[in-house]
Amino acid sequence: FLRRSRELDFSPKEFQRSMTCVRRVFRVYTPLVIETINRLLAPSLPPHPLVAKHEETLGAYSPTLFGQLSLSSCEKDMQNLLEEIYMQHMKKMRELDFFDRIASKIESVFAHGPSSDETVLKSLVQQAKVIVNLPDSYEVVPVDQKNASRALASNGVDDKSGPERLGNGLLTDTGKHQLIAGNVKMNPMDIAYIGDNMRSRSRSYELSFLVSWTIWLSNWINVKLGLIQSGEEDVDNDHVQEDDLLMKYVKQSEDSRKHWLRINLRFLADYRNILFIIFVSWVWKMIRG
Repeated sequence: FLRRSRELDFSPKEFQRSMTCVRRVFRVYTPLVIETINRLLAPSLPPHPLVAKHEETLGAYSPTLFGQLSLSSCEKDMQNLLEEIYMQHMKKMRELDFFDRIASKIESVFAHGPSSDETVLKSLVQQAKVIVNLPDSYEVVPVDQKNASRALASNGVDDKSGPERLGNGLLTDTGKHQLIAGNVKMNPMDIAYIGDNMRSRSRSYELSFLVSWTIWLSNWINVKLGLIQSGEEDVDNDHVQEDDLLMKYVKQSEDSRKHWLRINLRFLADYRNILFIIFVSWVWKMIRG
């Protein structure tokens, strides 16, 4: 189940449904069931008839052909599953804007929303520790690991534990070979958005036809105020080759960090902001009579 569960969809849309499936399976493994399984699979005892029957049924697919059969042997698969769930949850949390975070806090009071998912995730990790005998100190992604690469990058220091990279964050040929050969590990938390956030794709809470207009208006105002130079505006991506497009996004990301001040009117494409402005205008009109 642990290996097949990686096929579940833990994206925001299907997160609750997939988590429900995993939790239902985990609930089967009560402390008594775990104790019984460990006793039956103890290497110091002769194989129990149930275990022997199980091995006979599986035949060439029996896990005993690849090592000792035990719940602890599932430790790596359990860690992979938890990391997949955790990374999808962290990705969802990073994409929340100001209003989403407020709504999340309100929903958490009623045991719903992303904030309550953290409670469910912590409970799931505790169950996993009991099932496959993970150490009490186990964390899905350790706090120091999550912050290490970011802290090193902010101080201008290369992370020697990761693959070799260029100054813009792209992998060198050596870094690619290091990953392929398995000589280094890449922390998924280090994967950052490449490009200018103001020019990113339309989100589900934005009106796509307003996104392009607000980006154009923001660029026009920034050029007129001298906040950016003419020519830094976005260009059509339809006629850009894939490799050139990647380098274009890298350059956008570098250019966006150069500007300490820039006008960004993209919030006006968010339908929630539009409704809020309309509501405030209506209230103000009612107050003034």
